[in-house]
Order: sequence, then C-alpha cells, then structure tokens
Amino acid sequence: MKQFLILCFMSFALITGCKKSDLVTSNEALSPEKSNPNLFSRNPLPFELESVSLNGGDNLNLLTLDSIASIHNEAMEYLVGRIESENVCPNDKEEFRNNFAIYIQDFFQERGLLSTSIKINSIEDSRAYDEADFCVDDYALSTKGSKIICNLQNTFDNFTANSISDNEFITEVNKLVSEANEIEDTEERKVVQLSATICKSSSIFWKYNLDRLTTTLRGICNDRGSFAANKNSIPWGGVASADALGALNWGRVGFFAAGGPAGAVACGLAGAAGQSAVRLLCFGIFGS
Repeated sequence: MKQFLILCFMSFALITGCKKSDLVTSNEALSPEKSNPNLFSRNPLPFELESVSLNGGDNLNLLTLDSIASIHNEAMEYLVGRIESENVCPNDKEEFRNNFAIYIQDFFQERGLLSTSIKINSIEDSRAYDEADFCVDDYALSTKGSKIICNLQNTFDNFTANSISDNEFITEVNKLVSEANEIEDTEERKVVQLSATICKSSSIFWKYNLDRLTTTLRGICNDRGSFAANKNSIPWGGVASADALGALNWGRVGFFAAGGPAGAVACGLAGAAGQSAVRLLCFGIFGS
C-alpha cells in the first residue's frame, strides 16, 4: 500500500497528502497535539492543514530542497501582494482569516503544485509558535533525527543572535542536511532535510525582507485605526522559526498520513508557508 501511494504521488494522481482528522482517528498518538504538547496545548490550533494533495504541477518529490524552499519565499511575496492589491487591512476576525486561508490555497493552485484545505483559527495565538524548542519538544523522530533538529535550533539561535554570519549559517545548515542522509527512514530523512533547508532559506529571506513586507502591510492600514501608530521592531527570527516548525510538524504528519516522502514534502511546504504567513500577520497586527 505504501509503495502504491508513493507511485500515485509521483504520477500526479489526486491523492490526499495529509488529513489531520483521518490521522487522529487512525492513530491518535501521531497527532500534532500529541507530538508537541508545549506548542499545541491550545485547542484549536492557530493554523491547521486539513488536507493537502498534489495537483498536477511540478513533482515536489523530484525538486531539490532549495527549490522547494524558494517556493515558500515566493508564497510570502504573493500573500502580501494579494493583500495589497485587494486593499484589505488585516485583522484577526473570522472573515479575514477565511479569506487569508483562500489566498494561501490560491498560491499553490496557481502554481499547479498543491490543492490545500486550510483553516486559520487565530492570528494572535500564533505567538504560541515561539514556545517551540526543537531540543525539548517531541517530534517522534529517531535519535539521529532529534539530534540534527536540536543542532538546527542551536545554529539558528546563533544566527539570530548575530554570532555567526550569513555564509557561516548557510554552511552549518548544509552540513546538517548532509548529516541527515544517515537517517535510515526515508520519510523522516526527507522531513528533517526539508525543515533544515526551509529554516536556512527563510531565515535569510526574512532577515532582509521582513521590514519591507511589514511596511507594506501597515501602509494599507495606517488610516483605518487597525494598526497602532508605533509598532515594536520585528524580530525576523520569530517568523523564520515558525517556517521551520511548520515544515517539521506538518511534514511529519504528511509522511505518517501519506506514507511517503512526497506527502512529507507537500505537507511540510504548505505547513511552513501557512504558519509563517500567520506569524507574519501577528507581528504586523500586534507588533510582537
């Protein structure tokens, strides 16, 4: 059955990549809430992937990790541009959250990559993502996978603290990606490598682009009273951390639900984009 699912993904058949409800029903121990009690103690989750399917475009399983990570960055530009073009001031009300979920789905569908069913329950509660700790939280990984993810956390912390340069950060993360080749389980290896690569790519992206994108968002709302006149400076590392967490958590759900690397990539990419986007809006709306 596992081989059949992988084959169907690679043939671009419309097969579910991850269904959180099905996963909890079939094996409750593998649900996101069970895997990460510190992060997912709240119910409902700020951001949820209800389903993800490949949609007839590029075969995600054949793209390089860096190419997949670049799709995530393109999604962020698309989402902010969509809000700007529609001249909609972001808020944490149900109507906007529903529309924003559609924006995320539209991006992937326009790229012919994924068909997604997304639910955004809260923007403000995405601050809970900052509580994640890759060295402490349980992601149901092997000893090797857990060690790599913890080292990723330490490398990321050094980068956000300006203890290492851009090039040093990239080099260190690339070493972790290579080290992950030693992970025996194919699906786990894919999730760990995807999480590390998205962390690398999005960290550089947010370091140099977060202020610009946030300024665009706030410019839409300055005359509407939705945003405070003076906002705190935005720590770009918080948004980048949500990216890596989304790739790790939802990619993990994807490979358990779909039984293959393609499911891990599909869910990991969509999860990273969704959690990152919601965390961006949280910073933009609440300034923290």
